[in-house]
Amino acid sequence: MVSAYLKACRKAGNLTQNDVAEKMGVTPQAISKWERGESLPDISLLTDLAKLYGVSVESILNGNEKKEISLENIGESLNAFVSDDLFTLIKEDFENANNIIDLNVTPDVFLFITNTQKMQILDIIFTMPDYIVIVDDILPYLNNMQRLNLMRHILACKDYDNIEPIMPYLSKAIKTEIVFELLENNAYGFLEEIMPLLGSEHKDMLIQHVANNNYATDTLDNFYSFFDKKQRKILSELYEYGGNENE
Repeated sequence: MVSAYLKACRKAGNLTQNDVAEKMGVTPQAISKWERGESLPDISLLTDLAKLYGVSVESILNGNEKKEISLENIGESLNAFVSDDLFTLIKEDFENANNIIDLNVTPDVFLFITNTQKMQILDIIFTMPDYIVIVDDILPYLNNMQRLNLMRHILACKDYDNIEPIMPYLSKAIKTEIVFELLENNAYGFLEEIMPLLGSEHKDMLIQHVANNNYATDTLDNFYSFFDKKQRKILSELYEYGGNENE
């Protein structure tokens, strides 16, 4: 039991309830309640309490009881944290799955694992043919660097149709890289789909790229309505669009 373990830890350190209360910034009554099982330490105190007792946060949370880890109780385990043993199990589940639909764990694991662990799992996900089905679920849990790696993989696979739904979640820098990649691959059909999601600076890049590469005058016809007045003027001067300025 957690309460019994907390009491044992305190006594092992030759500390009184008053000693612990003073060091933790709580009342002696709070310590007493922890040790009687009437309440638990606030989660914000666990790290300092573990250091004071010379034990791990994990041992406090489980009352120093060793619990068998399985995919069946993963949800319960994740409510606290992901230990090294549990992450090994999660990683093995991804490695053993041929497809995303074969996984036993859910995308929610990304909420509880570290950034380093996320990168390891992403590397495995990228090897799966149906990787795209999990993207929407894990995207909110990824930082900018992880999102950038994800987008680079999607672009490398030329899965352009799968970019549009997640564009709103991407930073300006990532959108810039997407635009450059699409321009490099002449993927103008998809560019038309994401134009409403691009900022003015990205549209400037598009005009400059087409101008620098001497593209045909009808290259941007389908994009014309997405440009502002200044950009349309530039296009008119480059390609003599003339009357289109008033559209």
